[in-house]
Amino acid sequence: MKLLILLLLTLFSSDLICFEKTEHDLGDVIEYRYTWRDMDDQRQTLAFKLEKELINNTYRRFKRYDQDEALNFVYQQLLSQVSQYNPRNVRVKFKRHHKKLIYSIKSKNDDTREKVLTELTEIEHSAQQAFLEKHHYVLFQSPWHGPSIKVDHLRFAQEGLAHVAPIAAAIEAQMTLRKPRDVINFVLNWVQSIPYSPLEDRKSSNGAGFNPPLRLLTQNIGDCDSKMILAATILKNIYPRLSIVLLYLPEHALLGFQLPIVSTDNYVDIEGLNYLLAEPVGPALLPLSEVSQSSRSFVDGKSYYHEIF
Repeated sequence: MKLLILLLLTLFSSDLICFEKTEHDLGDVIEYRYTWRDMDDQRQTLAFKLEKELINNTYRRFKRYDQDEALNFVYQQLLSQVSQYNPRNVRVKFKRHHKKLIYSIKSKNDDTREKVLTELTEIEHSAQQAFLEKHHYVLFQSPWHGPSIKVDHLRFAQEGLAHVAPIAAAIEAQMTLRKPRDVINFVLNWVQSIPYSPLEDRKSSNGAGFNPPLRLLTQNIGDCDSKMILAATILKNIYPRLSIVLLYLPEHALLGFQLPIVSTDNYVDIEGLNYLLAEPVGPALLPLSEVSQSSRSFVDGKSYYHEIF
């Protein structure tokens, strides 16, 4: 006996014809089947199987960044340190102000007060970092918002290599002896045809809307960052030595591939190397090196930041 979920998606995307997800009651895998029309209006298909346990458990607890939860975590670490102090020598008081934790230190000895301040500052910073790492977030400096917190997309890509290996294997088997550009276009068109969810502002959304690769496949929807990571992870699996750049634009995302270029290609110079640009998001089915005019304008204006995968 098996459970078949069949979604006809012409309402969501004119290119993804159908999406099938088959779950066998007694089996340990879930089968995915996609049918779409590529940039040349040719019918394409892709099928692969993923372990049910992997689908159900990987990043199951991933959620948007919660500032209050982070603050509570830091507070508990500081309290643990403060409990070790002799209250006759030093007293520490905490209060919250505009979602920030403020503490005051009182001691008759200036050296003691400075020592405690140094210890608590170090613990506060290390606790903040530990919370971010635990929940797959990272501090970053964007050219638009300044210091902020975002999803650790690069880590999701690195950890996702093993998760998408069956997908990469299925694509390699289907694209045997095809040139890298052909394989990349196949992956791009497939990911572009998956229904799109608008990207929320990276600063204010706190990770809301981001789907790691396996969750994207299960829900069959993803925003710019989610689709960028899915495509990058699969292609890095197929071409381990290929340098890929994750390119973040305001409210959008591109990919770059370090491949030979020709005069008509759209590319960007990153740290002295040329990367062919690609639009992994859709719904437009754009081939490798072809990007929208707005994307090209942001790239030309250096209005982006990047991570190399």
